[in-house]
Amino acid sequence: MTMRRRPASPSIVYKYYGPERADVFRSFRVRFSQLGALNDPFEFLVQARPGELRRGAQRMAGRMSNPFSLIGMGVWAAFKGVRENGQLKTLAWPVRMIALAVVLPLAILMTLLLGPFIAKTMRKVMAAAADEFEVLLLEQVRRGLVLVFSCSEAWASVPMWAHYAGNHTGFTIGLDPASAFPNPNPKSDKRFLPALKVKYVRRQPRISMSDMDTSNFLTAKMDHWAYEKEWRFLNMPDGAAQRGVVVNGHELLLFNFRPDAIREVVLGANCAAETVATILDAIAEADLKLDLFQVKRSAGYGFERIRIRSLEDLQVETSPGGIVRDLREMKFERMEAAFDDFQKDASEDRIARWLRNVSERS
Repeated sequence: MTMRRRPASPSIVYKYYGPERADVFRSFRVRFSQLGALNDPFEFLVQARPGELRRGAQRMAGRMSNPFSLIGMGVWAAFKGVRENGQLKTLAWPVRMIALAVVLPLAILMTLLLGPFIAKTMRKVMAAAADEFEVLLLEQVRRGLVLVFSCSEAWASVPMWAHYAGNHTGFTIGLDPASAFPNPNPKSDKRFLPALKVKYVRRQPRISMSDMDTSNFLTAKMDHWAYEKEWRFLNMPDGAAQRGVVVNGHELLLFNFRPDAIREVVLGANCAAETVATILDAIAEADLKLDLFQVKRSAGYGFERIRIRSLEDLQVETSPGGIVRDLREMKFERMEAAFDDFQKDASEDRIARWLRNVSERS
C-alpha cells in the first residue's frame, strides 16, 4: 500500500448555503452526503481492468506466503506467544528468553510445513476480497457506506456564490477544519475528522492491490470542478445525530459540528434583511465569537467583503426593487442633465445660433 503525505489544510474552509439554511446557526448540524447524492454523477468512478484486482491479490498472496515471509510469521508468532502468555509473565526475564529459544524453532518449522496450505488459503482469501472490493464495496461506498461534507478554501468564488448560495442571497460559514467535527471512532488517535484536499484530474483514478490508497478515488474529481478548490470531510453513517428523512432517494444524514469552530460568516451581497436578522439573532443567542462580513461590489469588475461591526455597516434590501418593464421607463438623470447643458450651451453659442437661423430660413 502506498501512503502519501496529506497536504496541510487551510486555516479556514467555507461552506456555501442558500438563505433557507439560516437555521444551521441554531441546530449546528450539517448534512454529510452519500457519494451517489453528489451533483457530479462521475464522482467515485474508478478505473480497473477486468480481473486486475484478482491478479494483483494473487501476486500479493504469493509474496506473503514465500519462505522468508513464513519464517517471519513464525518468529512473530513465537515472540507474541511468549510475551502474552499469562504464566510466563510471572517468570524472570532469563527464563522467558529460554522459553522463546525453545518455542522459536518449533514455530518456524510449523509455518514452513504449513506453507503450501497457508499459500493456497491466502490466495483464495485475497482473490475473494479483490472480487468483493471490485463488485460490492465500490458500489456500497457510492450508496452511502462513506459520506462526504464538502467545503471550499475560497470565500470569493463567483460560481460558488451563484450555484450554492442562491445568487448571493445566502451566506458562507468559515469553519476551522482542525476542530469542526469530532471523530466518532473512539479507537482513532485523531480527535477530529481531518479535512482532505480534493485532487482535480483529467483521467479516472486507477486502483490496484499494490496501491490501495483510498484518497486516490475518495478525493479525486474531474478537473472541470477545479474552481471549487474543494476540501472534504469523510464520515460513516453510524454517527449521524439526525436521520430518517429521504430526499431524492437518499437518506438525509445530519451530523453535529462544534459551534466554536465557526470562525467567520460572510453574508451575500443580496442577502435579504429577514435572512440577516435570523442569522444575527441566532449568533447572539448562541453567544458565538466570530468575524462577520458582507460582500459588496468593489471598484472594477469584482467584489470584496467588508467587516460588519455594527448594524449601520449592513447594506440590505428590505423589499425587492422595482422591475423595469420598458426601456422608456428608465430615467437616465445624469445623461438628461448633460443633454440639457448641451442645449443651453448651443443656444448661447454664436455659430450654433447662425446655423440654426440658416436652417430655419431655408
